[in-house]
Amino acid sequence: QIDNMGARPMHRVRHILGLTYDTPEEKMKQFIDRLRYVLTQHPLIDKETVTVRFNAMGDFNLQILMNFFVTSK
Repeated sequence: QIDNMGARPMHRVRHILGLTYDTPEEKMKQFIDRLRYVLTQHPLIDKETVTVRFNAMGDFNLQILMNFFVTSK
């Protein structure tokens, strides 16, 4: 059986963004809020699936998880 990935109506996007350790907590919260806002304004992104949050303290940065589904056209 062949699964044609291009034929799916939506595709998942998952990225980890890194912020430096000297980023103040308030700036990180503002960044997360603004990124979430920008993603929810895009017409091809399913607004109900948008997740933007602090994920982990990495070896070299503060990791922000960005996860959402985008409509295939």
